[in-house]
Amino acid sequence: MLSVFVFVFAPLWRMATAYNPERHYMRGPGPKWREKHAVRAMQTYAPTDERQPASLSR
Repeated sequence: MLSVFVFVFAPLWRMATAYNPERHYMRGPGPKWREKHAVRAMQTYAPTDERQPASLSR
């Protein structure tokens, strides 16, 4: 009886608990990461007037 149970439910258990990378896929940095790195990004990449192309200057 136990062998029948194992034979039937073991493959089902493996399928249900298998690692599926698409379930754990991260699409990119979230809002907390952006909040943490916003100050540094603004300091590092803040455009100044002399670095702007002529088409963007007013």
